[in-house]
Amino acid sequence: MRMIELKDVDVKIGDQVILNNVSISLKEKECVAVIGENGTGKSLFLKLLAGVVSPTKGQVRRDIKKYGYAPEIPPKSLHFTAKEYLTHMGRIEGMNREELENRLTLLFKQFNFNFHQDYIYKLSKGNKQKINLMQSLLREPSILLLDEPLSGLDPHSQENLLQYLKQLKEKKTTILFTCHEGLLKENLADRILLIENKEVKEGEMKTEKSYRTVQFSGNLDEISPLINKTVDMQTLRRLQDGGYEVNVEATNSDKLLLTIINQGGKIKFLSKKSRI
Repeated sequence: MRMIELKDVDVKIGDQVILNNVSISLKEKECVAVIGENGTGKSLFLKLLAGVVSPTKGQVRRDIKKYGYAPEIPPKSLHFTAKEYLTHMGRIEGMNREELENRLTLLFKQFNFNFHQDYIYKLSKGNKQKINLMQSLLREPSILLLDEPLSGLDPHSQENLLQYLKQLKEKKTTILFTCHEGLLKENLADRILLIENKEVKEGEMKTEKSYRTVQFSGNLDEISPLINKTVDMQTLRRLQDGGYEVNVEATNSDKLLLTIINQGGKIKFLSKKSRI
């Protein structure tokens, strides 16, 4: 079943054509990654699918009862609390009070979100992104459109989102997302759309190496020479809490963990296998 079909579609901004002669369809139960360089029109493509913008030329057909859309830029300066904003968005979608309360309780728990009564403009970028994602999921959509959904999320939250989207995929939700990193693309997508030269075309599914993210604390001067023998030190970065984060090929992760522990370090977080 085709949920969205585009036929000979152009989209212009002013006099400039951003998307040209796009003919493509999204089927029920697909999970699609949209990739391309910055400025190629990925966000505009999602807005087109969501009905936020209209085509300059061509036809867009939709057979969708409920869809969710999380734009690239989450709400920033709203003088609403998180719960007030999500409640307002749910009422716009026609949800009744009891339905909305039950849904918000589930979403707050799923996203480990404990800032219900905090004003949005005071929240961190990561928590604003969680609000953005939660509003897209309020009505349990049959198709979910996510623009850079990992943006602003810490590694724990990224892993949590990946696992939740996998659950939705198993429930036959159609998911389409833009991305730069490989975490979602390599662990979730069964189809890739590439945007380049104003065209949207089928991309190639590639098999890449599996990686794990490790966060640890310890004396870097003692640990780093040994880590350098295990992983590429270019992937190492300092965290705000004074610890460190490094990406390592999954086949070398056990060796890295042992190195850190033997040098008196402490493992704070270890992700599941992913592609980057």
